[in-house]
Amino acid sequence: MAETKQIAEIAGRISNEIFSVFGWTRSERPEDVNFPCDRIERHHRATSKTHPVDCVFRYRDPYDNQPLYFLVDLKSYSSGTITKQKIGPAIRSMASSVECAQTSKAWKDRYVEQGDSSFRVHGLLFVYNHDGEYDKSFAGTQIDVLPDSLNLPGASRLYVFGPADINYAEAVVNDFLRARAELKLPGQDSIKAVHPDQETRFSPRTESSTTQIEDLLGPFMIFSIDTVEGGSAIKNYLIYSKSQGDSDEEFEFLLDHLFRNDFVLPNSRIEIRGPFFLPDAALYLNNAKKKFLARVYNLKQFEERLDQIQIKQIKLIRTEFSDTQIGMERR
Repeated sequence: MAETKQIAEIAGRISNEIFSVFGWTRSERPEDVNFPCDRIERHHRATSKTHPVDCVFRYRDPYDNQPLYFLVDLKSYSSGTITKQKIGPAIRSMASSVECAQTSKAWKDRYVEQGDSSFRVHGLLFVYNHDGEYDKSFAGTQIDVLPDSLNLPGASRLYVFGPADINYAEAVVNDFLRARAELKLPGQDSIKAVHPDQETRFSPRTESSTTQIEDLLGPFMIFSIDTVEGGSAIKNYLIYSKSQGDSDEEFEFLLDHLFRNDFVLPNSRIEIRGPFFLPDAALYLNNAKKKFLARVYNLKQFEERLDQIQIKQIKLIRTEFSDTQIGMERR
């Protein structure tokens, strides 16, 4: 049916809208084409003898510049069908696909760019709720999956992008477009993703036009925008939070992170933005500021810098499939 086909296509369109803004590139090679399984018995592929590929995204690791390829399985489910009986098998199937893709000549010839002699393959299960009514804990759909049972290659990872992750990412993308228009920014590269220090990799903090999957799935993301006002350079930081902002402790943690990592400087402005904030989020931020100031003996210089940190609710954008009008609607 045409309706069923359009529902299935929604996840692909949404994933492209999201990841393209975050600096990922989607392969232009043939998509939705299977590749041979090299481990038929191990992967229980005696019948199909292949692994599916919905699409492939790529970006370079901002720390070591190594190409990362994401083999993506796109799912578009109604709220009633997002269950562990659906998600568990999808995760296991994805793990098998990644294991083969990392060493498959057929997959490499089809999707790996010329010159990428060294690369890593990860899996990404993208689960889109097309009716917008899923309100359960998505983590519960994965409780039967044991990480050690997935047999992923040593350098490979498998990520699950659920309905709430997609709603959050869509809200950030929409806010990005607004920020560019309001600040008259020249293009996508004018907003940089800030990647924190990684002591385990001996990597200092860096900025790039690419947002990592770990950041997208983390509790918050930090982006920087350089502007000039009155002849002075201003460092603007946009911090996108995935939380509801429902406690002092949450904002105390964030303030500690910002000061400890030298984000709060005399020439910086910081705005904490989020689509899920409760009405009292600003009150909790103010409480956290007071507690932080008390710990530093109410020094004037810290009070002034705390005043540079503001909070803003951003619009939650949901793209839903309409049963009465086949297609997508922004809400």
